[in-house]
Amino acid sequence: MKKITVQKTEPVKLTSVANTMYDCTCMEA
Repeated sequence: MKKITVQKTEPVKLTSVANTMYDCTCMEA
């Protein structure tokens, strides 16, 4: 169950970080 949780959480975190960085770039630009 731990592996499933990590695999499911990692993509979500990566997506959140990517979206946050993209939003910051749009605001700065």
